[in-house]
Amino acid sequence: MKVTKEEERILEEIHRKFSELSTLLDQLSNKTAEKTLKFHNENYSINHCIMWGEIGISEIRDDLE
Repeated sequence: MKVTKEEERILEEIHRKFSELSTLLDQLSNKTAEKTLKFHNENYSINHCIMWGEIGISEIRDDLE
């Protein structure tokens, strides 16, 4: 599938934001990080969503190349 230059820019921006979120999570104290990991809303944690968002957008970008 071909994407426009603008779409490429947007996908890169999405990836960058997920990476920034991951970096911020890593800066939390162990106690707070554990609390965010254990805080679940049915089937997910904040940590899980950020990690898979970052991985997912990378896979999408790779597939579009």
